[in-house]
Amino acid sequence: MRIAYIILAHKYPEQLKRLVSQLNRDDVCFFIHIYKKADSQIYAQIFTQFDEFTNVFFIKRYNSGWGSFDAFRKIGF
Repeated sequence: MRIAYIILAHKYPEQLKRLVSQLNRDDVCFFIHIYKKADSQIYAQIFTQFDEFTNVFFIKRYNSGWGSFDAFRKIGF
């Protein structure tokens, strides 16, 4: 069975990396959405720290309300 994690993030890059590292397995994929209004330095740090993860994918950035899945509805999730 394959597992897909959908993660919404806007800060705490180190915490995000620890989460993905702990959940990471051969049968797992991660789809990460970085909030569009997130600080550009945080975005760059998050984006680059997953270079070695072939199963981490970044979803196009959208503005979304707190606790909403608006970004995922826009892309068809």
